[in-house]
Amino acid sequence: MIYPTLISKIKTSLEAVDSVKEVFSYPKSKLSKYPSIVFFPNGLDNEYNNTGENLKTYKFSIFLVIGAIQTTIDTVYNTILPKALDEVLAQLDKDWNTGTIDGHRAWSQVETGSWSLSTEQNSIELTAELTLNIKVLTNN
Repeated sequence: MIYPTLISKIKTSLEAVDSVKEVFSYPKSKLSKYPSIVFFPNGLDNEYNNTGENLKTYKFSIFLVIGAIQTTIDTVYNTILPKALDEVLAQLDKDWNTGTIDGHRAWSQVETGSWSLSTEQNSIELTAELTLNIKVLTNN
């Protein structure tokens, strides 16, 4: 069973980021500490190169969320969010360069998406979206 292993490994990686205060491995709407990360599976692709091997790509959506409660949007958007995002990317690059997961050859790639702003009850949240693609070579 690879999903529990992947979720655990991703959570461990994201919890190791110094600036991140909370990590949730499921969709969550109310966050109390910032920066927070919410991540969850977001698809699976298969690529059959031959009759003996299957290259599966597990996709995870990752949302880095920062509240602008006691600072300005400018400070969050131009300083806090970019710094936290750089730390997340560096941690994922470091932790996912191991070569295998559960005995399967594995590769990872992180794609960044849009940054957005939303107004919640009495607060403003800024979010950076990422996609973590994990390719795992399995036998058919």
